[in-house]
Amino acid sequence: MNGTAIQFSYLDNGQVGGVNIGPADNNGNLLGSADVITSYTPDPSDGSRLGQMKVISNQTDGTLFDENITGYYQTDQRSSETVTRQNPDGTTKTDDLSYTYDPSQGDALTSVTDNGTQTGSFAFDGAGNYTGNNPTANALGAPNLLNQYANYTYNGRTT
Repeated sequence: MNGTAIQFSYLDNGQVGGVNIGPADNNGNLLGSADVITSYTPDPSDGSRLGQMKVISNQTDGTLFDENITGYYQTDQRSSETVTRQNPDGTTKTDDLSYTYDPSQGDALTSVTDNGTQTGSFAFDGAGNYTGNNPTANALGAPNLLNQYANYTYNGRTT
């Protein structure tokens, strides 16, 4: 990135603890304070999992994004989190999210609840394809023998 420096900091266990982005000097080093600071905090009950990710802007003197993971299942999948973000108009939005998974389908995500309202519901067939209760899956159509959805255009740039 021309004129921009990216600086990483690491936790004692080797995980990335922070990313600072700001103007660069002629050698590519961070010049002065960072414009955007991203910090990662491990989960206090298991340091290998993420506990919080926070993005702060020095340009606006405010938090742009704050994700606090408040619970994990024994399978290390998130059970709950609170996400607060700043909108372009300066207002903030907070979502209290909870997740459920189906152990009979390889612990696949089956529902998402946002501020007490279910916002996503997912069901799966024996091959792991989304079926029913999911507007996105219904719009994709039925999978063919190659496990590709009928109403989805596949190309080299789409994953």
